[in-house]
Parts: sequence; C-alpha cells; structure tokens
Amino acid sequence: MIFYLTDQIIYTDSTDRAYSVRESMVHLLNVLIILKTSIMTRISGSLKLGVNQHFMMIPIGGKAIDSVGETFTTRISNLIKEAQTLSRRHYEDKRLQVVEESLTQILEHVHISLRPLAEQKRNGNEIERHHYIPIIPTFAYDFEQSILHGFNQLLNYQPLENAHVNGSLLIVPIVNMSMQEAYWMQFERVLEQNKKQEVDLLKAMYNLSQDDRYPPSFHIALKDGIALIRALQDMAEQKIPHYEQESSHTDQHYAFPLATFLTAKEMKEHFESNREPQDQDNPLNLPFHTLLDRYIRALYPSDSMLPIGSNYDAFPFIVFRSLNLSEARNKMFTGKYLFMSQELNIINMLLSSTEE
Repeated sequence: MIFYLTDQIIYTDSTDRAYSVRESMVHLLNVLIILKTSIMTRISGSLKLGVNQHFMMIPIGGKAIDSVGETFTTRISNLIKEAQTLSRRHYEDKRLQVVEESLTQILEHVHISLRPLAEQKRNGNEIERHHYIPIIPTFAYDFEQSILHGFNQLLNYQPLENAHVNGSLLIVPIVNMSMQEAYWMQFERVLEQNKKQEVDLLKAMYNLSQDDRYPPSFHIALKDGIALIRALQDMAEQKIPHYEQESSHTDQHYAFPLATFLTAKEMKEHFESNREPQDQDNPLNLPFHTLLDRYIRALYPSDSMLPIGSNYDAFPFIVFRSLNLSEARNKMFTGKYLFMSQELNIINMLLSSTEE
C-alpha cells in the first residue's frame, strides 16, 4: 500500500524559507500520526499515544492521487483549461471567456528553469550524460563540423541524457531535477482592460462558483483563482507582483520539436517577431503551445501543462506530467500492441476492407 502526502510551503521572503520548511515538516508529521491512528483503529480498535491515552479515528472523505503534489500554478492552469472547455459548451456565458483570458494574461510571463536537486554520485563505470537545452544554440554548427571531418566523428559526441523520440518530438524525463517557475504577473494591465469592458473579474468568478450549471470540479478550481485575484488586489499598486515556486515530480517531462536543434536561430527570430505558425497544416493559426498541448495529449495521458501562456522567447516547449508514459511506451513493444494501437487498427481495417 502506497500513501501520497503533499503540503505547500508558502513564504513571502527568502529569509523565511527555513522556518517555513520546518513548519511544513511538522504538518506532515501530524498527517502521519493521523494516518497511523486511522490504520491502528481498523486493526486493533485504537492507537496508544502518550501515557494511558488511546485514540480512535475513522477518516471520512474521498481519496485521489491526481491532485497530490500539484503546484498552485498547475491548478490555475487546470482552471484555465476547464474554463476553456466549458466556454465551448456554454458559448453564451461570456464570463467563462473572461476568466480564461484574464488568468492567462496574468500568468503568461514566466521563466522556467531546471536545476539539479543535489550532486549525484556516479559509479566508476557510469557515463556522465549532458542535458539537451544548453546545446540547442550550437548543435547545428557542431553537428556540421563533425560530419565534415567524417561521420565517425559523431561517435565522439558527448553522451546525452536518456529521452524518447516520438514522431517529431523529443520527450525528456525530468530526473533528479527541480523545476523553478518565476512569474511576473501583469495584474494591473488586465485590471485596466476589464475595467474598460465594465467587467468585474472577481465578481464573475464568484458568480460562476455558485452556478449550478457547472460541475463541482470547476467550482473547486475557482477557489484557487479567487484566492489569487484577492492576493493580487491586496498588493501595493503600481508594482508588478512576483511569484516563484519550486517543484520536483518523478512523472514530470518536457518536450520540444526535434527541428529545434537545426532551426534554433530561425525559431528565435520567429518568436521575437511575435508571429504564429501559418501554413496549410495549421489553417486555424493555432499557437505553438496549443499544437504541442494537443500533440502530447494525443500520444499519452497527461496533465499539468506548463507554461500557461503561449509566448516563447527562443523555441517552443511544453512541460507536463504523465504517470503512465513509461507504461504506455512499454506496451508498444509487446505482442498485444497489434490490438491496442489505434494506428495499426485503422491500417488493419483498411487492409481488410473489400473493394466494391
């Protein structure tokens, strides 16, 4: 039996970090005591704590692992996604579109970085592997120089971290790394835009949370959005609120197009011009973020897509969580994959059809 415990560490100043971590550890210890009390109540009827004190506890409520370890921005991202889905179904309710667009604009300016959790000890025979992102700007030049001196020179290329190639994407597991997100929230600008349109964002979100037409999951997600807006309103005016968070999950991955290695310069120029991809394969002029989001969801069961905004500085990428990605890939190499693959099922159907 595996139990998942999660807690948030919130602090307003870097000097308060150590104290906040210790306080959070106390909360986790309290949860462990509650857990042990509940288990022992089922086994022996009670748990002995202290001197001649016996406690009984029976937990009441639901259980789920989907939300375990979710960061605040991930929950806001899920709220935006759910508001977007509901706005297509209830297109007459313009409040959904206001919530989606406002929250996206508030959190679209972000810097995401990956940092090692700790210095990893390697065995004597273990290969030191390098990360992909630092070599992107120079990969095309280094690759060209290597093959000019012979393809055998590619054998001397530095070993890279383990990753998956799926179609035109490179999917890299985030192993022994923490992801840091730094947000510069454009709250004042969004507030001015809503004021010109005579829209009260906080009131709209509160009314939506009381609307019976929408599912309870959306009502619960709106609580995080309301808490964010209220916190931003309490901050001093004429200042850009800054929010940082750090997280580490074993089921977290990042993905970007393989073409990035060869076209890094052209991609950087493209995003600096703030243009969206326009070609016959993208008639709706969807942004790269949306294309990557749909691509990943079509390949694997995934959630917690980041970044929230659709603007990039250098190249398109997406960070996501997928608990079953390894399992889904392992199934591709089993004998039963012939009956599970959607692509192979379509091919079999076409091949087995008779011409009239």
